[in-house]
Amino acid sequence: MLIALIQNAALLVLLSVFYGLIKWYRPKNKIYYQLIQGIWFGAVAVAAMMLPYNYAPGMIYDGRSVVLTLAGLWGGGYATIVSVALAGAYRVYLGGSGIWAGLATILFCGLTGLFFRQLFKGKLSDIKFFRFIIIGIIAHLGMLASQLLLPENEGLEVISRLWFPVLLIFPVTFAFLAKGFQFIERYIRSEQKIREAETLYRTTLQSIGDAVISTDIEGRINQMNPVTEQLTGWKFVDAKGKRLDKIFRIINEETREEVESPYVKVIQSGSVIGLANHTLLISKNGSEIPIADSGAPIKNENGEITGVVLVFRDQTEEREYQKKIARSEAQYRELVESTDAIAWEYDVLIDKWTYVAPQVTEKLGWLPEEWTNLEFWKNNIHPDERESATNYCFACAAKGEQHSLEYRFKTKDGNYIWLRDVVAVEMQENKPVKLRGVMFDITERKNTEISLKEKNTFIQTVLDNLPIGIALNKIDEGNAFYMNRRFEEIYGWKASELKDIPSFFEKVYPDKTYREKILKMIMEGIESGDPQKMHWE
Repeated sequence: MLIALIQNAALLVLLSVFYGLIKWYRPKNKIYYQLIQGIWFGAVAVAAMMLPYNYAPGMIYDGRSVVLTLAGLWGGGYATIVSVALAGAYRVYLGGSGIWAGLATILFCGLTGLFFRQLFKGKLSDIKFFRFIIIGIIAHLGMLASQLLLPENEGLEVISRLWFPVLLIFPVTFAFLAKGFQFIERYIRSEQKIREAETLYRTTLQSIGDAVISTDIEGRINQMNPVTEQLTGWKFVDAKGKRLDKIFRIINEETREEVESPYVKVIQSGSVIGLANHTLLISKNGSEIPIADSGAPIKNENGEITGVVLVFRDQTEEREYQKKIARSEAQYRELVESTDAIAWEYDVLIDKWTYVAPQVTEKLGWLPEEWTNLEFWKNNIHPDERESATNYCFACAAKGEQHSLEYRFKTKDGNYIWLRDVVAVEMQENKPVKLRGVMFDITERKNTEISLKEKNTFIQTVLDNLPIGIALNKIDEGNAFYMNRRFEEIYGWKASELKDIPSFFEKVYPDKTYREKILKMIMEGIESGDPQKMHWE
């Protein structure tokens, strides 16, 4: 019996080892994986039956109950079916009086394991040892109950003789093996997570658009992505294990002096640091590349620094773009500042003037730096235009509409001049963020308009008070545009009632013959330029 136990124990250990190998090299197809497991569990169960403890002729006891319960618990449905089928077929082959008891044991143990697999679905890795013992006891109580199928009431005798060693040894053996399977499961799952994390990390590293280098605590390179290889000129296979300062050589763009390795600063500070401005990377072939970005410490779970990661990017295009912007701004300001107009920029988000052209001093008396502190809308626009100009400007800005407005503005010496402001609006996410405009001095034009309006008012007053009727018409436009009060009194018609020249003559001279005569005289006077020909009574 001792030899049989040792042999079965060796089989169960072998079962655990090969279970781990199958788990590690599992095929992607789930069904194939379970079939392979089922064949292995079934083969071990058959092997166990080949090394039995013979209780009586045709009645054998072995480790199949443990193997098949494990198959149901850890293998799954297909694995259980295959292993039960293989073990059952071999038990039929052996024959003997205990065949039905043996088949019942095989079936019950497989179903017991499968039942608890479903019961603890997704939680097998967390089952405690004592629960495995309970599962083992239940499986082997079923095995003992199966002995009742022995012929001639031998089952009760067998149960009375074997129940104690069976319930003492087999459940504990099952629990230890199940715990071993659990350790294997956890280990493989952890290893798979590590490999998946490494794959994700490597894929992420390779796909990052910036250059990335990581080092160990001694500053030796252990990872580089393709962008780093491109910028430094070093292949990772050649750079791996070398010190960072041998691969990542940087100098100051202005002084041309070598810049201290960011590895040193990160290790000393233990925090994220940014590279100095105007930094050039010297690649392996000697080319100089402007770069910028940062370095950060790599820490373990205890917060200890285990290395440094450096992320940087090529700033060549960015620097060139900045230079173009600077040149463009300089040209724009030179152009704007060479005119009489006053260009300006207002930041809506911070509610502040950010730029005003120097002409503001000549035109309005304010220095540019004084302008930014003006209470523009509140104190400097003339009260007569303040509300209307403010409301109109803000309404247009809210809709992103370009607009223009005219208003009187108080200069630094307290006088008012007329300005015409042409305003453009910059929008972001349907909200105004900046206003840009140009102010023109229109004081002379406004004064001319006012003077002309005053003259027109004077002329109209004189005409309205003459004792004779006067009507003024535009022949080319075909309408009557002015009649003084005396004309309206004489003829009884108002200018608003005489929309055009035909209407004027029809109503003022209703007699057709007389009207045609007058019209003929007028046309002759116009053609000859002799006003005497247009005189009639």
